[in-house]
Amino acid sequence: MNYKSLLGTTRLVQTYIPEICELINDEETFIKIEAIEGLQYILETLSVDLIELELVPSLLKLLNVDNVPDEVIERMAQIIGPICFKL
Repeated sequence: MNYKSLLGTTRLVQTYIPEICELINDEETFIKIEAIEGLQYILETLSVDLIELELVPSLLKLLNVDNVPDEVIERMAQIIGPICFKL
């Protein structure tokens, strides 16, 4: 099953979105990055409330972390543009 077959389904909203939101708020920065990268594919299908209440605060929190490894900064730089464009 690929992500396109999940778009607009109840399964996406009830099963995967809550898990992705939980992963975005994980303690490990690299797990957060992986979850945010996955959002690029489904962002346009999410509700404005979910984006404003869950995703934007988590993204801002991730951008304000001290002592971030260069690898994380590089990955964030690669994904933040496409995410902002889709918002």
